[in-house]
Amino acid sequence: MSKPKRLHKRLVRGGLTILVLTSLMCYYGIFCVSARGSSMFPVVFDGDYMLISEIATPKRFDVVVVDVVKEFLFCKRIIGLPGDSILLSDQIYVNGEVIREYYLSTLYEYTHKAILLGPNEYFVLGDNRTYSFDSRMFGPITREQIKGVFICRVWRSRFFRSVFQ
Repeated sequence: MSKPKRLHKRLVRGGLTILVLTSLMCYYGIFCVSARGSSMFPVVFDGDYMLISEIATPKRFDVVVVDVVKEFLFCKRIIGLPGDSILLSDQIYVNGEVIREYYLSTLYEYTHKAILLGPNEYFVLGDNRTYSFDSRMFGPITREQIKGVFICRVWRSRFFRSVFQ
């Protein structure tokens, strides 16, 4: 087989593969979004691309993409689920029990605040609490504001910026 025919065959296979994968992702509600800001550092960096699932059911400690401000999506971690009682003090208490936040790189002290979540409300916080605009400021969010649950990071922009600069 000649080189042009092999190249053509590879291009057609590659194009079909991309088409099939894109179709499957759309069918199963999986989309790629870009992270903005440093509120989820060190899990997600500014400019990272990640896959999210629109149809996954959000659970406690899931990283989710939320729509709080029009045309701007935030990446946050779910701390409180519908019906939960949240107490922010020296630590975070959910339904009277201290939660272990293994994913935080530093400890954070909270101003004393008690929140009772309604039947469709979630309490979300960024992992980089010092620089995070989250439920402490804008209050609980609804299920409709959760645009997707984090599946995986597909592109770490910070790494590639340092390599190519």
